[in-house]
Amino acid sequence: MFFLYAALFVTLVAVSFLVVTPSVFGRIVHHAVGASDYLTLSWFVTSSSMIGGAFGTGLENAEEVRDAAYGQRHRRRQRQLTEARDRAR
Repeated sequence: MFFLYAALFVTLVAVSFLVVTPSVFGRIVHHAVGASDYLTLSWFVTSSSMIGGAFGTGLENAEEVRDAAYGQRHRRRQRQLTEARDRAR
């Protein structure tokens, strides 16, 4: 678990330096931005996403995850295959 947290944190630190410009970030936090601000932002986002993922995992069942992961066309094809298999029996 710690390895996943650390990997996500390092990834978010790198992405935040690449995506969030210091001028925009400074306007939001109302002071000059340094590396500690990027580390704090990455820590907050990492922790929030880990907590959100834990809640999401506990609240969904397998069917809801499958519905979210696969589109309508895939579900229709699966239903057609199942019906064709049932008719063949």
